[in-house]
Amino acid sequence: MILTRKLVASLHGGFVRDPIEVEAISLTNSPGAVSWSISDQVFTISVDGGAPAALPLGGILVSDVVAWILGLGLTAAALQQPDMGAETLLDDSGEVAVSGGVVWTSFTDPTWALLDAFAFELQGIRGSIGNMRADLGLSTASGEWLDFHGAHYGVARTAGESDPDYAARIVATATKTLLTNRTLENAITGAIQATSVVVADAGLLSFPHYLNGYYTLGGVYPIGYLPGGSPAIDATILAPIPQGESEAIVGGRARSVIEFTRAAGVAVRSLSVNGVPA
Repeated sequence: MILTRKLVASLHGGFVRDPIEVEAISLTNSPGAVSWSISDQVFTISVDGGAPAALPLGGILVSDVVAWILGLGLTAAALQQPDMGAETLLDDSGEVAVSGGVVWTSFTDPTWALLDAFAFELQGIRGSIGNMRADLGLSTASGEWLDFHGAHYGVARTAGESDPDYAARIVATATKTLLTNRTLENAITGAIQATSVVVADAGLLSFPHYLNGYYTLGGVYPIGYLPGGSPAIDATILAPIPQGESEAIVGGRARSVIEFTRAAGVAVRSLSVNGVPA
């Protein structure tokens, strides 16, 4: 309502700035002291300092508010126009130590009603603007904005996944090194200080087919091989050999890097260091 009053105050002098109040609800009896607040379209009531009960006013009528108050053990009645929207109740707060004597008012002026609708939307937008900076960052975004980040990287939220877990999974996926031949070349170069590394696809590699430790000599498969096979690579490396080591030792380190980095199912068909198989 504060924003509504500012909007109304900015109107030309020919407009009536008063909301044209009308008595809407009367509290006539209660079991103890009552404190209340109507703010940002939420009606809050507490009896004798107990836990407050809150009722959002959006989409309900004044008569619904009266029924809610009665459900709290208080006595109240609608004074005029019980079918008026509850959003028209004017902001108010207070406390009474004895029963009765409280009247809540609503507005009827159409100009006020129009501007109050704008004010309510602007209030929500202001909250969104305040959260915008956090929502722009993947690690600080939440809710649907975090879902937008996930969609950008092709990572969908799983059922029941919390924002922190989802954000961590998006980051892990987005920063994961993609396995390519170039990735393997860079990894090998960094590990053994190679001067040249070439990793090339070698097609599908077939494996001998064994039965009880012996090659199959007949049956549905060609002798000694399974159908299909596994994708394979050839690695050709040129690298200095440290004193006391050999091409085989350097090649072993390179093979360890490949085993750590390669995707599951990718086999090494050949690996050579300075022309020496390793």
